[in-house]
Amino acid sequence: MVSTLQHTKSTLLSSIKCNTIDLWLKRRAATGDVLTLSRQEAASSRARRAITNTSEFEAFVREHPSATQAELAQLWFEPVSRHTVV
Repeated sequence: MVSTLQHTKSTLLSSIKCNTIDLWLKRRAATGDVLTLSRQEAASSRARRAITNTSEFEAFVREHPSATQAELAQLWFEPVSRHTVV
């Protein structure tokens, strides 16, 4: 792993933020590459996580009136994030 001092030097030399370097390192560790998803892959990924049947979701929310967004996301039958449940 790159040390904090190396992060700082890299940031000063390249104007890339330390957080960006950390994200690249995490992505490389997880996937073996630092490339981001293409726009088409990213859009496809977002579409898979979207709730498409709004009437079914509205009924689901009525069944769980006191649940938080995070709880609704856990209870929903498809994998979604709490940000999707808005």
